[in-house]
Amino acid sequence: SLNEYGIKDIKTKKMKEFDSEERFYRYLGLDWMPPELREDRGEVEAARNHRLPNLVEIQDIKGDLQIHSDYPIEPSHDLGQNSMEEILAKAKELNYQYVAFTEHNPSVSMHTKNQIINIMKRRKAMIEQIRESTKSVRILNLLEIDILASGKLSLPDEAFEFIDAALVSIHSSFNQNKIDMTKRVLNGLSHSKAKIFAHPTGRLINQREGINLDFNQIFSFCAKHNKALEINSYPNRLDLPDNLVKEALGFGIKFTLGTDSHEIKGMDLMPYGVAVARRGWLEADDIWNTKSYNEVLRWLKEK
Repeated sequence: SLNEYGIKDIKTKKMKEFDSEERFYRYLGLDWMPPELREDRGEVEAARNHRLPNLVEIQDIKGDLQIHSDYPIEPSHDLGQNSMEEILAKAKELNYQYVAFTEHNPSVSMHTKNQIINIMKRRKAMIEQIRESTKSVRILNLLEIDILASGKLSLPDEAFEFIDAALVSIHSSFNQNKIDMTKRVLNGLSHSKAKIFAHPTGRLINQREGINLDFNQIFSFCAKHNKALEINSYPNRLDLPDNLVKEALGFGIKFTLGTDSHEIKGMDLMPYGVAVARRGWLEADDIWNTKSYNEVLRWLKEK
């Protein structure tokens, strides 16, 4: 029998005690299982067969792939509170090699197409200027773009040339049925510059249920077209949830981590995303944030 004191031999009544978890698991013929994996999702069999993952660690993370600055992009949603320079200074404190600026797209209801193109052109020029003056932390020029109810992306085609790539996400019409919502997301992800599906379920913990998606279709599409799924580190999102992370991993998908920071103190939330990744059985190689700036940029610019 097993209790907090050790294992008792039923026949001899002797208690076998251990001075570490590692020795306890070894006695049972198992590799030590990190606590995050103890969910009855195949970890016992994996431990018996020496196939447990080498889980990602916070020190593996080289950058943050969702941050919102206060650049006056006149967005469809909330604007960040800190300048790009302040974000870069915070990133340096965190020993990051790079960050992605991912402001929400300019509001299509408040601007003409030409106005949006000009906003994006000015934003790119600003980022290029900062890139030249700041070498210690590299910049990825991304944008978080709404997938509209129609499946179209909320940015004129001509404006895409002013970004390296895009995160796409759902911020409206949350109650579509599974068929329509799945088609909507797949349409949005089909754009060549849509590389990351951000906070994929759209849930807000204790506030809003997730959207209704056929995740088998989403995962198959992402695997085939080398799209990444975000693990959003913001505490009321933690999205993609760990059970879906593990499921998506089985499709061979890679992931990104983003704090979704709208102020620099939010950049300290990365450990929450790493915790979700660990519960989802992810190793460092499964996550783009563990790669170098050049590797990430090369992937983002793939067509």
